[in-house]
Amino acid sequence: MDALITAGGPMPDSLSSRFEQPFKCVLEFGGHRLIDTALDAAHNAARVGRVCVVGPNQIRDSLDLRPEDLFVEDRGSGPANIMAGLEALGDQQQVVFISSDLPFLTAEGLDDLVARTPADKGFVLPIYRREEVEARLPEATNKYVPLKEGDLTASSVMVMSPTLIAQHRERIEMVFGARKHFARLFGMIGPLTALRFALSMKFGWRLMNVPALEAAIARLMGFPVAAIFGCDAAFNFDIDHDRDYAECEQLLVTLAGR
Repeated sequence: MDALITAGGPMPDSLSSRFEQPFKCVLEFGGHRLIDTALDAAHNAARVGRVCVVGPNQIRDSLDLRPEDLFVEDRGSGPANIMAGLEALGDQQQVVFISSDLPFLTAEGLDDLVARTPADKGFVLPIYRREEVEARLPEATNKYVPLKEGDLTASSVMVMSPTLIAQHRERIEMVFGARKHFARLFGMIGPLTALRFALSMKFGWRLMNVPALEAAIARLMGFPVAAIFGCDAAFNFDIDHDRDYAECEQLLVTLAGR
């Protein structure tokens, strides 16, 4: 399975006052740039083939790309970068999408995800219970959705089908744009689901379960999807804010002490 790494976007405001780098993907963590951590994990994964990086041209010459790898210039937004990368890998039935801000990403985690991925799904999203995440990062400030299976949050690594997404591009672009905004995402699925979501978030009521959401999202996208438990919790530890960086720094210290 090929891999798509998106590395576009400027340094977030909450990090720009602390770091001088212009792009978040070149932020150093544990002695390595985040983009290099993503590339190394993809290159060392036995189940990953080519890698396509979508990012600013300013970083291209500093990347350790292999001859078969692809580079696509940053298109200005997250959804546009994802679509550009999927187009470049359009001859593949499935690719693994990797955010470039995951400091604990490993080849083993990627291989495990690829092995778990059902071949007939157009979108596969690892999900985690609160206790799985907090066992690794107790002070994590994640957003969780109360479902019947527990308080759940999602991954920044997932599997997508370039072929199926190209066939449903308009609706997929809307979903990509809402992927970090739970209320907007569930609102697209339908009023009843949106109401259940709102009540769940406000009162903690567990009115929905994962299979029902899979079915609703599949109807929205137009192809089969799956949410899977048990993947590497490191997929969830991304750096969007200064507090995320501090939390991951603390985890790095904890891991070094073991």
